[in-house]
Amino acid sequence: MKFEDVYKKYQPVIAGWIKSKITDSCDVEELTNDVFLKVYSSLDTFDESKSSLNTWIHNITKNTLIDYFRKKRPQILSIDIDTTEETEDLSSIQIESPDLNPLAALIDKETTDKIKTAINSLPDNYAHVANLFYISNFKQKEIADQLGIPVNTVKTKLRKTRELLRAFRLTV
Repeated sequence: MKFEDVYKKYQPVIAGWIKSKITDSCDVEELTNDVFLKVYSSLDTFDESKSSLNTWIHNITKNTLIDYFRKKRPQILSIDIDTTEETEDLSSIQIESPDLNPLAALIDKETTDKIKTAINSLPDNYAHVANLFYISNFKQKEIADQLGIPVNTVKTKLRKTRELLRAFRLTV
């Protein structure tokens, strides 16, 4: 199969799907290009016996979007300052990322607080893995290495965690 044929067939679909998730047209174009760059570089390793081409490309797109949204999370910088007579009660100043408006910051904090509460109510063996993955943003491989368990065990624990969190009406 030729890349040009794959691109012609799937580019409009993938661009439309990305556009439904992201409003910035420059980002849509860039992400679409990223997806097809990954498709191009891996097309020779694609195995039709494992999945359809459509599923494979959509998985690449989904993972590209996940990476995009992880990078877009607001970053908080902490600046330690010397305390003076005028600012005796201040030990540090936090500056939020300028891309986050106050309403979005509040919603993000409330969501994070709900997730933390739900995670902390889980059994310890699931709560620890969930905290590392959802709160500390560790990758599955990093969690497996830190805990000395196989990656598939981490995946299983995360799947079970999602099932347990659904009881709290949270989707992560």
